[in-house]
Amino acid sequence: NSVLLKGINTDKQSLISFLDFLFDNNVKAVHLLELLVKKDQKDFYKYYESIEEIEKKIKALSSMFNSKQIEKTNKKTVYILQRDDKCITVTLCRLRCRCGCSGCTEENDIKIGADMILHPCYLKDVNCGNAVMNLEKAIKKREEYLKSQEMDYFYNALYWGK
Repeated sequence: NSVLLKGINTDKQSLISFLDFLFDNNVKAVHLLELLVKKDQKDFYKYYESIEEIEKKIKALSSMFNSKQIEKTNKKTVYILQRDDKCITVTLCRLRCRCGCSGCTEENDIKIGADMILHPCYLKDVNCGNAVMNLEKAIKKREEYLKSQEMDYFYNALYWGK
């Protein structure tokens, strides 16, 4: 996972250097994350850059490698980048809280903390009303979401049983 910070590592040269490092070191996959800024962290807004802007910047570098989009959801966009005989799976992840969207119960991975409590959202002190605090309900909701997707998506993502 790498967090993208506006003005620090999202300019063209930083992205080129980062991707070169990944290719040169045979890294197979990377998650590029938006900076998650909560309402009370106003000082950090200046570092926030949307994943859509990052996607545009990576597409602008397409002369340096071949890129193919292989998945797109509300939560993430996945590309395969290829340079010579090397490939990297790049997942662009949205982390901003979209209160009221139900994304936390549909698209997010099921996260269980060391406290053995389900954490449906990255924001531990936010409860938008969609967060399911019961693991059985969360798994059922996730299964319903996956079953509503195309067959390939369902079989690749539903990993906890039949």
